Amino acid sequence: MYTVDVHLDNIVDKKVGKDRFDNAHLSLSIKKKHRVIERLKRNKLKDAINAGKETPADWFEKDKELVAMREFFTKVCCFEAFVCLKLILSFLIFWFQGILLRMDLRIRSLHRRKMASS
Repeated sequence: MYTVDVHLDNIVDKKVGKDRFDNAHLSLSIKKKHRVIERLKRNKLKDAINAGKETPADWFEKDKELVAMREFFTKVCCFEAFVCLKLILSFLIFWFQGILLRMDLRIRSLHRRKMASS
């Protein structure tokens, strides 16, 4: 399971849709009907994904509301995170190589002592 960052206010600001979770103004019967309809939509989507007709990744490109909510969390942020991760990994590799070099020098030193004593 994955999590995704979204900004719900952006769908209202961009006038792409409405906040689906704001149902404070609805009556109880309409809230129940809304829950049933949403559950049926989810089940239909799950069946389509399981059948291979839909892929969740496509929704991030074609669903207007999802595109608007993800606007602040673009691939640029992912690229910056990738660059940061690359720097951290290169530092760790450099650090690990230093440890291996010290271990190699220590082994050579012990080997020389052993050869000198025999």
